[in-house]
Amino acid sequence: MPLWLQRFIVRLALKVVIGDYRKYGLPPPDHKLFERHPAISSELFHYLKHGKIAVHPDVRKFDGHFVEFVDGVREEFDVVVAATGYHLRFPFLEERLVSVNEPIVEVYGYMAAAGCRHLYIFGWMQPRYGFGPLVATVADLLAQVIKTQDDMRNPIGSVLKWFGQKPPRTNLCDPNLVKLRIKWLRRLLPFVRLVDRWILARPADQTAISQMAAWE
Repeated sequence: MPLWLQRFIVRLALKVVIGDYRKYGLPPPDHKLFERHPAISSELFHYLKHGKIAVHPDVRKFDGHFVEFVDGVREEFDVVVAATGYHLRFPFLEERLVSVNEPIVEVYGYMAAAGCRHLYIFGWMQPRYGFGPLVATVADLLAQVIKTQDDMRNPIGSVLKWFGQKPPRTNLCDPNLVKLRIKWLRRLLPFVRLVDRWILARPADQTAISQMAAWE
């Protein structure tokens, strides 16, 4: 199902089931559907509607037990919990091994690091509907990538990069689209092996790959 149709159906369902966010005291979304990770709760709107949860804008400053918001409201609180999400990083790896751009891990073929043989970052993306529908498909791709790398001299991530592959542009993904791209990647792997052999036979290309793969 194309993304525009998914958005239309979900937007229609939200309008019927929930209605205008502003009637719950929430600001209207500042992004399109599926451009941010969804917050899923079956009770949030119930408690908002019954006044159990009060909505405030951003915090301007803290003053002891008092919190001042950007709209000028000042209230006293016992506890402040900062639910800010996760900072994605891999402290057990050297920084040069895996490039991380905020929530995006710059890998190729969804998992292969450029410049390093047999280093795979698996399961870092955030699929809509959860990672469950993709586990078997991505695991099968990982097994095939490992097997392909065994037959190659250059890091498969570097060859995919040389081949024109791009790292993901977002950490959010549509499971159905990922499955289609994985099918394409599986068909590409035999050609990646051939390209690796071709690169080995061409000194200039081997030098270019070696510059991307300064460590193995």
